[in-house]
Amino acid sequence: MNRFFLFALFTVLTYAGSVRAASEVWLETSNTAGGKILLLQQKCSKGEGKMVIASNPGGKNLHGCWYYFADMIHVVYEDGSTYSYELTTFTARERK
Repeated sequence: MNRFFLFALFTVLTYAGSVRAASEVWLETSNTAGGKILLLQQKCSKGEGKMVIASNPGGKNLHGCWYYFADMIHVVYEDGSTYSYELTTFTARERK
């Protein structure tokens, strides 16, 4: 799936899902800790962008903010760490 299509799909799902609960559509990928990175639609409360949650099997989650720029997903976590990810590593998910 090309980057533009995936970004366009998420944008459409974000606006189409605005009538429903905001957490029903998200982008998801696996992380190196064995958990998941979830890119949510909700506005980030501690900065610009939208909310991100990174989970791990040990139960500790990292929260932060994400934004899309220059064909990459950029994340700033609450602990100050920053990461950039290829958009194509994420899959659009929807709770049914």
